[in-house]
Amino acid sequence: MNWQYRHTVLLLHFLTWGFIAMDRMLVVFVAPQMVPELGFSFTEFGLVMSALTVTWAVFALFGGHISDRIGRVKVVVPATVFFSLTTWITGLAGNLGQLLAIRALIGVGEGAYWGAGIAHIAEAWPASRRGFALGLHQTGFPIFGTFIGAAFAGYVASIWGWRAVFPVAGVGGIILAFIFWRFIHEPKSFTDRQAAKMAGDGGKKDSGEIGLKHIGELGRYKDVWINLGVICAVMVGYWSAYSFLALYLTQVKGFDIAVAGGVAGITGIFGLLGQWFTGWFSDSLGRKPVLWIVAIGMAVGTYMIITSTSSVVLVIALAIIGYCGYAPFPLCIGAIPTDIAPARLVGTSVGIAMGVSELAGIAGPIIGGMLNDAYGLSASFWLAMVAYLVAGFFTIFMRESAPSRRAALAAEFTAEP
Repeated sequence: MNWQYRHTVLLLHFLTWGFIAMDRMLVVFVAPQMVPELGFSFTEFGLVMSALTVTWAVFALFGGHISDRIGRVKVVVPATVFFSLTTWITGLAGNLGQLLAIRALIGVGEGAYWGAGIAHIAEAWPASRRGFALGLHQTGFPIFGTFIGAAFAGYVASIWGWRAVFPVAGVGGIILAFIFWRFIHEPKSFTDRQAAKMAGDGGKKDSGEIGLKHIGELGRYKDVWINLGVICAVMVGYWSAYSFLALYLTQVKGFDIAVAGGVAGITGIFGLLGQWFTGWFSDSLGRKPVLWIVAIGMAVGTYMIITSTSSVVLVIALAIIGYCGYAPFPLCIGAIPTDIAPARLVGTSVGIAMGVSELAGIAGPIIGGMLNDAYGLSASFWLAMVAYLVAGFFTIFMRESAPSRRAALAAEFTAEP
């Protein structure tokens, strides 16, 4: 695969992931207007955040698994069209039930994209640069979802109201789906596997060779379970804090909605660095040590937010949780699942990591909202800090999976004294 095409694949996935991030996070940044207008409690708003998470979790598993059978592009394109169309109608919601239903539908398309998209990138790039590619892909979330999305949502909502912010992400996603369909083809490794299956079955494609029963194969790998423990804890912490970030900045720290959007956007700037450099560094330094460092960093940054008494400390804390808060994702739901899975189950492995972690993430907004209703808006941030410490603890038991580090360790072990 030539250099130019490989980077084109990565660019289009980066942009698609960026619009997914915007779709998901715009609700967070318009919450200071939306919550009082629709009369939500913090617990009800937590349910709104979790509605998307439920369907995302389910369809991340099935989207990745189906892409192992029929192809990556055949899943990515319709999934992108679907989540873009459902994002468009978010601003029409008039009550809790309608908003829950719309958010759940958005999660169907966005979840289905994940396993197929990550597997596509992993197959388009060499294993030695997988962390770099997946890390760069993941930067679409903080750039669009937190930085651009926060600034855009705060500005537009302050002028035209919260309902006006949603069509933009929908239009962009549909355009990207068309470009993807027009210019991107299935990875050679996938087409080679399909050809081998046809040859082995007398020319008849055996799409059932990768069936649901084969998912159990992944359960034999201990690091699959440890990685799931890490990312589940991270997701609880991430969503219990980020779901209420704009509300916290306006109601506790005293910013208006436009300024709060800009302040929250700091996490997006540093999240870009965290996702890109963490994935890149982990190729040479190893997944395990890098992951442990950022887990502890998330806990420290969250504690600083809770205890900050000045804008300077708050900005530093947001920078820390931006860098460290986004850093685990390209590792735990990207590089590590692709490192440890058999080649034919990469999409399934990635889908499981995303699906299980999203199911765990449901707890963050709901429990965080309940705690905030009972104890004030700082409570969900305390929950996040504890969850991040748990993630760091689980990381201790993880074995190294980076291909370059495993090769280096093997060489050291077999070298002559």
